[in-house]
Parts: sequence; structure tokens; C-alpha cells
Amino acid sequence: MPADCTAGERVARLRARVAEWEAQQRAQGERADAFASGGELSADFLHQVLDTSPGVVFIKDRDLITRYANQAMADLCGLPRGFLIGRTTAETHPYPDEAARYMAVDRHVLATRERVVLDESITTPGGIVRWFHTVKVPLTMPDGQVWLLGIATEITRRKQMEEALRRSEEQVRQLFEAAVDPLWDWDVVRDRTSFSPSWARMLGYDPDEFDPLVHVWENLLHPDDRPRVMAVLRDCLEGRRPEYEAEYRVRTRHGELRWVFSRGKVVARDAHGRALRMIGSLSDITERRRAEERAQKLQADLSHVSRLVTAGEMAAGLAHELNQPLTAVLNYMDGCVMLLNTERFDRNELLEVMRRAAEQTQRAAEIIRRLNRFVRRQEPLQAPCNINELVREVASFITPEVLRLGVTLKLTPAEDLPIVSADPIQIQQVMLNLMRNAVEAVAQERPERRHVAVATRLAEGDCVRVEVRDTGAGLPEGHEGRVFDAFHTTKPGGLGMGLSISRAIVEAHRGRLCAEPNGTRGAVFWFTLPIQGPGR
Repeated sequence: MPADCTAGERVARLRARVAEWEAQQRAQGERADAFASGGELSADFLHQVLDTSPGVVFIKDRDLITRYANQAMADLCGLPRGFLIGRTTAETHPYPDEAARYMAVDRHVLATRERVVLDESITTPGGIVRWFHTVKVPLTMPDGQVWLLGIATEITRRKQMEEALRRSEEQVRQLFEAAVDPLWDWDVVRDRTSFSPSWARMLGYDPDEFDPLVHVWENLLHPDDRPRVMAVLRDCLEGRRPEYEAEYRVRTRHGELRWVFSRGKVVARDAHGRALRMIGSLSDITERRRAEERAQKLQADLSHVSRLVTAGEMAAGLAHELNQPLTAVLNYMDGCVMLLNTERFDRNELLEVMRRAAEQTQRAAEIIRRLNRFVRRQEPLQAPCNINELVREVASFITPEVLRLGVTLKLTPAEDLPIVSADPIQIQQVMLNLMRNAVEAVAQERPERRHVAVATRLAEGDCVRVEVRDTGAGLPEGHEGRVFDAFHTTKPGGLGMGLSISRAIVEAHRGRLCAEPNGTRGAVFWFTLPIQGPGR
């Protein structure tokens, strides 16, 4: 509409357009009336439209006699459409109980003139049960009578899926109820968790008493374990770990601490990767942990006995090593007495002799301290360890034996090795056992072939590797796979426990101890230890 028109002109033009539109509507109505007055043509057209519908359509009069049924209705009943017209459902449906149910709903609609919506099943003549979502409404005819219009859409597939889901949920419920190991299902968004009843019973609670909120579970964790467990759980939720696994302690209703192993996985995330749902299981591992503690104590006792046996076997060499500084001290003391017995003595000379005596005394004391550290009974511990320092200390420990047997001992420590977390005494015990075995293996060889090499290096898998090579007779033929068996020995008078205890120690440190041939002669024994790092 032009912007320069007056308000009155714009109103007049708008009224003219409205009048034109009303005339068009009247003309269309006349054409529609003419089309409808075609009688059979309009009825055929209506039938064609309704017959193309996949839904069932039917009309019944006030006596519940069928006055119209589309082709979908005829197909459902398995009867010609003409046969349905003029008959009630009781006359056309082969199952009387179902027919009575349908007609009871029809009567209710006609009596109350209220719309009814329901899901109902129908059994076909072939015995197949199909489901429909049905809408039945009162239909007022031109003469004022109230008839019934029904429209039904098949929902058999939906019902089958709902039933399958119901059975699945029932199976899950039964699984939750019957599971020996507790199961859990966490709705992360609502922070609600479903636990199987066995979890509550494990903790001494009635299942109905157990609060499903996650923070309640978190409060059950031992305070020392809580930060570690929650960190692992967050990593899983945020996608930094594929699965959640943790061992931790929980306190029962009666104050008892029990060990639990829990594992789970995120099974649903939103479009942004945020966790929506997580499921998992719990296992009571209290008895296993107690058994492990007993086994660790037994291993510690065996290790202690083994160290005592080793110290006894090395007694002669240790006595010789102690004899050297003690003899030196005795000689220095004799020299001091001689100086003091002279009428005039050099004070500085006397001080130098006493200083040397003190050095030899410290040397003897250090030998005794090393022996004491090695043989004393103590609880296993984990501490940062420099592997190269442990190798050098063990090498100094066996030096008297190496010298006595004329063995060449070569150390090749790698530079800048990472720190490992280990029990230093136990790892030294492993090193000492491997080095002494290597020294004994070459002791019977010709002097020029008595070589033992000890090397360290960084290995694959974030590990430090220690290997001991010798040029002895090699691994005993036929016994290669048994060298680590308890009580298996090739030495006269040997206990056969050294290598078995050594492997148990290394594996307790999450490492490996292996043996293999050293080329064409001798053997290589090597072990690995994981390096110290975050989360280890």
C-alpha cells in the first residue's frame, strides 16, 4: 500500500480487498457444494481417500451395526468389506470375549457422548494378536442421531518393543536382586545410583535403608583412599580413562573396614562428551587382601632367612674384609704407643697416625652397618631408590669374594636413570643373589674367562632394567624352565630358594625376572622395575 495514501484511503482499500476475498470464498463454497451434490462421485472419492489410509476407520450406528468400514478394517478382519456392513462386531468377530469388550466401549461412548482413547489388542482369524491405538468419538448425524466413529492405528511393533523392554528391565531387576557381587547403575545427571541389595547387605544395612546418592557412597570410603578413588573416577567420567577400576576400604554399619574392588564404565554420553550414565560392579576382596598380607609377611620372613643364609655363606669374605681395617688400626695404635714412648715426638705425626686409625675404624664400622642393614628383620617399604647406587653398594659387598676367586667384575651403570619406587633392602637382596650366582658360575673357569658384567639401562614400558652376565657354563640343559622353581638347585648343599625368592620380590614390585643364554657361553639374568611417577 503506497506510503503517501491518507489513513482513510488505506482503510477503504483494505475493505475492498476483504470484500474481494469474501466473494472468492463464496464462489469456492458453491463449487464445493456442486461437487458434493454429485452423489456417487463424492462417496467414491471419500472411499478412495479412506482406503488409502493405513489406519482402520469404521462407523457404527446407535445399535452398533457397522455402517462403514475401510479396506484396512476389512483386511484386519479377514472378511469382505461388504460382509461387515450391516452387521455387529458380535456377528463378524470369531472371538466372543473380545467382541464383547469392544462393544462395551462403544456403548459407553454412545451413552456418555465422550471421546475414548485406548490401546487394545485384537486377535485375527489366523490367531495372531495385533495391537492398536484406538480413538472412538460420538458422531452426530444430520437427523440428530448419535453414531460412533472409530479410528485405529496399529502399534504392534511398539508394544513388542515395550514388552521386550519390560522383560529386559525385569531381567536386570532380577539380576540386581540375585547378584552375589553387587552391581550399580549411576545416573550421573541426577546423581542417583541404583545398587543391588547385596551391596547394602555387605555393609550391614537393610536395602531399604540405603541412600542412593553418590556422596553417601563417597562418605563410606576410608579417608586415606578417598582422594585416589575420586581422582580415578573423575578421569573416567572426563574420558581420560576408558574404564574405572579401584581398590579401596569402606566402613560398614558396625565400624568394620572391608576391602572392595570396584570397576565400571561410562555407557552413555551427550553430544558434548559429558557422561550421562555409568554402570559397574563391586567385589568384596577383604579375604584376598588378608591372604596377600599373610603372603607378604611370609615372603618377608623367607627373605630374612635367605639374607641370613647368604650372610653366613659370605662370613669368610666378610671376616677377611673386616680383618684388613682392624689390622691397620692395630698397627696404627702400636705406632702411636711407640711415638709416645720416645722422649721427644712429633705431635703432628702422632695426629696423622691417629687420623688414619680413625679412617680404618670408620671403614670397619661401615662394613658392619652394611651387614646389619642387610640381615636385620624389617617391614617391607616403598621408597625412592637410585638403582645405580644399589648396584655399587652390592658390588662393594661382594668385593672380598670376587678378589678371593680372581673374578673380574665390571659395572656399566647407565647415566641419568629415573628413580624407581622399591624396597631397597629387598632389591639389594635380588642383586646380591644374582651377582653371587654369577661369581660362583665363573669360579670354576680358567682365570682369563672369569668375567661378570653388571649393567643398568632404561627399558621399554617405563622400566629400569638390571642385567647380570657371566661367562660360566650357562643355564643347565633340561633345567632352563625350572631355575626359578622353589627348592630346585644344581649346587651341592644349595637350598634352591634364592632365585624363587628373588622372582617373588621382583614380581611384588610389578617387575619381571628372567634368564636367558649369554650368546654362546654363560647366562644372563635380568629384572625390571617400573620407574616412579604420578599415580604409580
